[in-house]
Amino acid sequence: MLKAVIFDDAPIVIKGLQEMIDWSKYNIIIVGSATDGNTAMKVVNDLQPDIILTDIRKPGLDGLQLIEFVVDIFPEITCVVFSGFKEYDYVKKALKLGVVDYLEKPITIEKIEELIPQILAKIEEQKQYNSLKSQSKLSYKEQLERAAMELLFKGYNAEQKWKNIIDQLSEFEVQSVTVLTSSERLNWKEGTPSTYSVIELHLEDQFIYVFYKFSVITSYDRILEDDVDSLEAIVGVGTTMEKKEGTLKSYNDSLKALRYGQYVAEPGFHSYDELKRSLYISEDYVTVIKEIRDSISELNRDRALLYVAKYLNIIDNKLLEPDIVEREILKLIYLVIETVQAKELARSEYLFMNYIPHVEIKEIKSKSEMKIWLKTQIEGILAGLDRNNKDKHPCIQKAIQFIEKNFNQPITLNEVAEYVDMNATYFSYLFKEEMGISYIKYVTEVRINKAKTMLEKGEKVTDVSEQVGYHTYRHFSEVFKKKVGISPGQYKNG
Repeated sequence: MLKAVIFDDAPIVIKGLQEMIDWSKYNIIIVGSATDGNTAMKVVNDLQPDIILTDIRKPGLDGLQLIEFVVDIFPEITCVVFSGFKEYDYVKKALKLGVVDYLEKPITIEKIEELIPQILAKIEEQKQYNSLKSQSKLSYKEQLERAAMELLFKGYNAEQKWKNIIDQLSEFEVQSVTVLTSSERLNWKEGTPSTYSVIELHLEDQFIYVFYKFSVITSYDRILEDDVDSLEAIVGVGTTMEKKEGTLKSYNDSLKALRYGQYVAEPGFHSYDELKRSLYISEDYVTVIKEIRDSISELNRDRALLYVAKYLNIIDNKLLEPDIVEREILKLIYLVIETVQAKELARSEYLFMNYIPHVEIKEIKSKSEMKIWLKTQIEGILAGLDRNNKDKHPCIQKAIQFIEKNFNQPITLNEVAEYVDMNATYFSYLFKEEMGISYIKYVTEVRINKAKTMLEKGEKVTDVSEQVGYHTYRHFSEVFKKKVGISPGQYKNG
C-alpha cells in the first residue's frame, strides 16, 4: 500500500482527514502525522512516505520549507498543500516546487476524493520515470552534457549540483574548466581521460564547448580537427577557471569575446583574457577628446573631423569589447553636445530635439559601421553650428541629386536620410537650414514644377500625375491647385 502522512497545526483537522476518507479503497494507508514543522521533518525522515498532505502555516518549519526539504532529499514523494488563507504567494511558490495541488480549507470529502486520482497518477508517472531511468543509465558524456546544460540554464543555483556530478564521474581530478562559444560547429580531436573532455551544446545560433581539463591546454587550434587556416567560424574563448568553480562566468566571458569577434568581423579565436588586458586607453585619448571639443567651440569643422579620425584610430588599435566602445563613443557625443549647449553654438534650440544616440548605437553590429556612424553624428552636429558656411553641405547636395532622380517614387525623409548616411532628425533639421524649406515642401515643389513643364508640353493630366509621383489623380489635383491656384486641367489649357 501507499504510505501517506498528514501535517497540520490543528489536531482536529488531522483526525478529520484520517477518519472521513476511506483511504484503503485507494490502496493508501495513513502512517503518521505531526502538528509542527520540525516533527513533520522527522516523520518524513523516519517513514519516507509516498504522499504528504500538509498545511502551509505550521509552528517551527512552515509548509514551504518542508516541501523544499522533501523535494531536495526525497524528490519521489508526492506533496499536496492546503491552507485557510488566500496566500497566493505561498501557493505560487508551492506549485513551482512541484506540489500536485493546493486545497483551500475547509477541506471536504469531495475535494479529497477529486484529488486522489491526481495523486495516484503522479505516483504512477514517477514510477515509470524511475523505471526508464534505471533501464537506460546515462553514459559519462551524456551526464556531463546534462549537467552543463542545466548549469547554463539555471545559473549559479545549479553550480553545486554540477560540481558534485563532475566529482562522481571524472576518473581524473578536473584541473580547470574553459567555455568556448562559436558561431559555427567545430570538430575537435578526441581527448584522453588524462588530458581533456569536451562537451558540445547547441543553443539557437551558438555552439558552446565546455572543456573539462585534466591537464593544461596551451592552444585550442592544435586540438581542432578542422583546418585552422581556412577556419570561418568566430570563436569566443572564456576565462579559464581553476577546478570546477566559475563555469558560468567562463561562459559569459566567452559570449563577450564572441561578440567582439563578430564586431571586428574576424574569424578565429578571440580570448576574453586578451580583451581584459586591453581595457585601458592611452593618455592621448583624453587629449584628442579635448581637441575635438575645442575645435567645435571654434566652429572649426575640418580640425574637429581630423581629431575625430585620430580618436577612431585610438579606438581601432585597441582590443576593446563592443560594450566599452559603445560607452566611450556615447561619452564623446554627449561631451560634444554639452560643449554646444554650454557655449550656445547651435543655430536652433531644436538641434538636439528627439536625438537619441544611445538607442541608435544599439543597432550597430560592426566596428566599420560604428566608425561611419560616429563621423556622421559629428558632421551633423557641425552642420547645425557653422553659421558662416555658404556652400551646401555635401549630404544635402547628395540628397538633392537623389530627389531629382527619384521624385516620381514615394521617397520618404527616412529613406533619403539613410541614403546620405545621416540621422533622420539631423537630416530634417539640416535640410531646412540649408534649403530654407522643409524636406516635404521641397519634394512637393520639385514635383509640381516638373508637372507644370509636362503640362505645358500638352501631356495628359492623368499621365503627368503618375510621372511626378502621385498615384491618384485626385491627390495630385488637390496639391497642384493648392500650390498653383488653378487645377492641372486649367493650367494645361492655359
